[in-house]
Amino acid sequence: MAVLWLTPNYLYSIGGAGLLTRWDFDKNRSIESFRLSNQSLRSIDYNPTRKEIAIGASDNSIYLIDEPSFEIKQVKQAAHDNSVFTVKY
Repeated sequence: MAVLWLTPNYLYSIGGAGLLTRWDFDKNRSIESFRLSNQSLRSIDYNPTRKEIAIGASDNSIYLIDEPSFEIKQVKQAAHDNSVFTVKY
């Protein structure tokens, strides 16, 4: 099951395969995706001020993604002792 998050320009989905996918509204299709983890991605939130996406994963990490460039800004490894089921700005 994928979790979806809406930003002003795109829709993002995450799921059990460890992939983050960016979807374009106008084209009504996925634009790009990449694997953040070899384990499930569990939670997602967006900070419009920082234009940043936070993603919690089953590998106990939190990934911070620069929304405009769709690049990893930071990985907080071992952020929790277990899967990160909730992230919230």
